[in-house]
Amino acid sequence: MDISANKEKAYEKYFADKHDEAIKIFDELIKVNPTDELSINYRGLCYYYLHQYEQAIKDFDLLIQLEKDNPTYLYHKALCNYYLHQFEKAIKDFDILIRLDTNHKTDCFYYRGKSYYFIGKYKNAIKDLDKSIELDPYYKDTWSFRGRCKYYLNRYEDAIKDLDKAIELDPNEEYNWSFRGHCKFILNRYEDAIKDLDKAIELNPNEEEHWRFKGRCKYYLKRYEDAIKDHDKAIELDPNEEDTWSFRGHCKFILNRYEDAIKDLDKAIELNPNEVKYINKLGCIYHSKKDYYNAIRQYLKILEIDPNNYIAYANMSLSKFELGNHENSLADLNKSEEFFKKNKNGEFLSIFDSDDLKNVIKIYELNNELEKIEEIIGFLNKNNKNNESLLLRGILHFRKGDFYNAISNFIEVYEIDNQNKECILYLGKSKLALKDYTNALIDFKNYIELEKNEEVVKLIQTCEDQLN
Repeated sequence: MDISANKEKAYEKYFADKHDEAIKIFDELIKVNPTDELSINYRGLCYYYLHQYEQAIKDFDLLIQLEKDNPTYLYHKALCNYYLHQFEKAIKDFDILIRLDTNHKTDCFYYRGKSYYFIGKYKNAIKDLDKSIELDPYYKDTWSFRGRCKYYLNRYEDAIKDLDKAIELDPNEEYNWSFRGHCKFILNRYEDAIKDLDKAIELNPNEEEHWRFKGRCKYYLKRYEDAIKDHDKAIELDPNEEDTWSFRGHCKFILNRYEDAIKDLDKAIELNPNEVKYINKLGCIYHSKKDYYNAIRQYLKILEIDPNNYIAYANMSLSKFELGNHENSLADLNKSEEFFKKNKNGEFLSIFDSDDLKNVIKIYELNNELEKIEEIIGFLNKNNKNNESLLLRGILHFRKGDFYNAISNFIEVYEIDNQNKECILYLGKSKLALKDYTNALIDFKNYIELEKNEEVVKLIQTCEDQLN
């Protein structure tokens, strides 16, 4: 064998990117001389460029045994481990290389930083990426990955700054736009987030996640029809992403498209049968369409999965209340509070919106739970200052027979919203209870101007009878 000619031929193939052909020649050369470092090195590089990293590592390991002091071989082995997603091994290799102070230092900090990123050690990753940027501020996608680390550490404003720089350096990388859009989404900057996600979609219209998060932004902007369209596209691209079905179903639920919403939630549950938030949402849809037995059926399914689920007990209580089962409703409400206090900090009553809280008040009232009603008054006084909470406090005072405090709350509500029918009705009822027939009559007539109501017509007659 003409070794010199064969080497020259092998190098020719290597530099012409004909790596498969080059490997065959290097194989023959290494058979003749198993310690031929140049041939082993170039064969390893051929395997590396062919993405045959396991084979490449074998050659670089052999070279490291032959010449321990040459960091280049360890560097290429480290890159192979990185591309094999063997990040812990890659980190160990880069640790040694960084201590050796090699010519590959920027690379080493960059790849070790990314290795830390991929195993979720974001703080370590940031330290390495900081060093990489210090050595070369224009190096590859260092800014992008540092921004992503900060995103996962919930440092969204800092992440946006890094991603701004990443986009400046590479405006055609979709994930720079996508991650920046996600940061803005979390910061409730939905319109700005949509712009970034639109750009990500322009660069890659086939990435389901871009469409899904764009739809989420529109959901929180209450643009439900548009949100549904974006979720349609996301589902077209990936029909197995359960959360997309759930969110689309919730949009339809808000638009009172209950049957369509149920189909979407059924699909989400089919994809993940043990996800209680989907089952709970389905129960809420049935409750809203007044199908209380089916709602209760969903909440019971949740309790089979999680017997201590306080949300299921709370919602089941409200459905049983609507069915007139007040005693069982109270029992479920008490269970809900018991499990909430075991598992959560904070106020139990905070889990209810204002409409549900009205029904909670009724449950306690019908079961003569006066101390609980006092607790609700305290909760509202402490935690809520909006018009709805003022109205609720007034109703509670009214039901306790504390008519002057009730009137005080209703007047505050009326000053903010003089079209609030419930406020006007209770204002009149409070005055009627105090036998102030003249002012009660004025309130009831104001109510009739807003809405015809048989109960209010009778109350007007009562006041007029008393005044005559």
